[in-house]
Amino acid sequence: MPENQKTRHYRIGTYAQNMGVTPDLLKHYEKMGLLHARTSENGYRYYPFSESVPLLECFSLRNYEMPLQQMHDLLYQGTLQDLHEALGERARALRRRMLRDQTVLREYQAFDRWMKRMEGRTLYMLMEEREDVYFLPHSKGRDFLEDSRIRDLLPRWIEWMPAVKSCRIITYRENEDCLADSYWGLAVPVSAAEECGIPVNSIVERLPGGRQLICHYRLSLSGQVSSTVWLRVQEELAKASLRPSGPVRQTVLASLFAPDSRTVCGHYAVPLEG
Repeated sequence: MPENQKTRHYRIGTYAQNMGVTPDLLKHYEKMGLLHARTSENGYRYYPFSESVPLLECFSLRNYEMPLQQMHDLLYQGTLQDLHEALGERARALRRRMLRDQTVLREYQAFDRWMKRMEGRTLYMLMEEREDVYFLPHSKGRDFLEDSRIRDLLPRWIEWMPAVKSCRIITYRENEDCLADSYWGLAVPVSAAEECGIPVNSIVERLPGGRQLICHYRLSLSGQVSSTVWLRVQEELAKASLRPSGPVRQTVLASLFAPDSRTVCGHYAVPLEG
């Protein structure tokens, strides 16, 4: 085994074992210029003990999810200020991902509560106070809306689903086919949009909250899902002599697409005066 007076060298398997990694990882890091090994005449790799120092730095940077090429540039060409700025950039990305993960978990918890409340029910109506909602339209009927303002926002909104949800806006007209003129799009509560930094522009409509009749539904149907639930909503409004004070919002929580039937769940939010 080659060695000098100051630094001991180790075969790749022994070195990997002592560093808690695999030989393949060492080879990959060496290929990227992050580690340096000596190759003997018989082709064996030997890693000096001193390489454990940059390798440990690599492990630290790896947990920031830093790309290997950026690791190399920082470790061997960068300054301390470069490192600080790079770590700050990664920390901001990690905070954003943590927020997204926390948001997704919060949405699951809300869906779990919804499933428990809907157990044994197909429809459930109640009055609730709801906050304002941002609505980004993207289609009417079976046609997409051609507007660059929609395309500018759509990727960022989709990134935050399921906090952002598929939604339809219905302008209520009694005894008329309101669904034919409805718009589909994406909706998100204003507070969630502000927390997550979801952008808005002039195409986005802010729908006011307040007292609303909420019709939750959980159905498996082979026919027209939308018209079936919508008819029930209209019946309840007529029974209570209520009229919507603004556009009705249909929010989709989940859809399943079995060959013979479709399972859908969500809710209609009907804004009311007072």
